[in-house]
Amino acid sequence: MNIKLRNTLGEIIGASIAMNWMCYSLTESSIMTIESISKVLAKGIGISIIIIIAITFSGFVASIVNLFFKIYLYR
Repeated sequence: MNIKLRNTLGEIIGASIAMNWMCYSLTESSIMTIESISKVLAKGIGISIIIIIAITFSGFVASIVNLFFKIYLYR
């Protein structure tokens, strides 16, 4: 998969999961304090970053493994 496409897909997936988690966690926002809302938003941003790094890193590892297979099989 193209690196730019994989990174863009990772950002979209990470943001979507984080937004869904934040919406689920902010359902009772009328009774939440500003501190608790900011904690939920900070956790959502953290989730998004972790997912994006995981998808990007897994693609990087897959590329390296693919390269090793090509080297091993075409000896």
